[in-house]
Amino acid sequence: MHGDQKMIFFRQKFISKSFLILVFIVSLVGFYISRFFSSSLRPIQRTGITLSEIIESDTLNEIKSYLDDNSTLVVFDLDNTLVMPRHEIGSEQWFRAILDQKKKEGFSGQQAVQEIVPLYYQINCAIPLYLVEDCIPDLLALLDEQKIPVIALTARSDLFKECTCKQLTNAGLKLPFKGFAGQHIRAEFEVPVEFIDGIIYCGKNDKGHVLFYMLDNIGYVPKKIVVVDDKYHNLAAVERACVERKIPFVGIRYSRLDEHVACFDVLKAEQELKEMFGYSLEESLALALQQYGPMY
Repeated sequence: MHGDQKMIFFRQKFISKSFLILVFIVSLVGFYISRFFSSSLRPIQRTGITLSEIIESDTLNEIKSYLDDNSTLVVFDLDNTLVMPRHEIGSEQWFRAILDQKKKEGFSGQQAVQEIVPLYYQINCAIPLYLVEDCIPDLLALLDEQKIPVIALTARSDLFKECTCKQLTNAGLKLPFKGFAGQHIRAEFEVPVEFIDGIIYCGKNDKGHVLFYMLDNIGYVPKKIVVVDDKYHNLAAVERACVERKIPFVGIRYSRLDEHVACFDVLKAEQELKEMFGYSLEESLALALQQYGPMY
């Protein structure tokens, strides 16, 4: 091989290696950039003058970072956010598991819900709820002291209002509702909704639509809304409504019970059900439906 040919050969080899090294570096940088951006749930978004942000946290104390003054409205979800059962049965994850099971058996979504809700109601009338975090009483006392208005916005239907109030009272949960305590509004959505004792029973309706329907009816316009919920789609629903109205929004996707929910134990739930009522799941579903009738 002549000198010029050797030079060309080594130059090509060097270029080829350099290209591979460059590709590796670019891939590595891309990987760490993606890891960086995925570490937060979603970056801050600006829409006109509205600041909208959804973050993730495993503690409710995160709220303190986003409180301005008493023109800020704080909205809490209930199940798997403020309170939780220590049983597998009666939990949101139990309901979802049975719902999925019924759909696999050929039930439509509506049929499955009608089949399950009577037993879900019966169980919740029988089981206690517990605070998810020990810090909750102090946090609510702080909100009360600062005169920051608070609302609970739950996916429970209005049919559950009596047993929910009993469960919350027994759990020692006293929300500082301020001016909302005397409000009582019922409305027809896809399923009926009700606002009573500072709690909005939203059912399966869009939480954003229902929240602002209630706020409009009582003539309350917050300057900022902070929502805590363990479900991202609920935060997104309220965010959309806030953006439409140019109201600053902070959503906190509460992740503290993620692992607990993911570890739902079907066999333990079946055993709990037999211990509580003495019947299998199918027998319990049939008996509850017979006792309460379709509730949804």
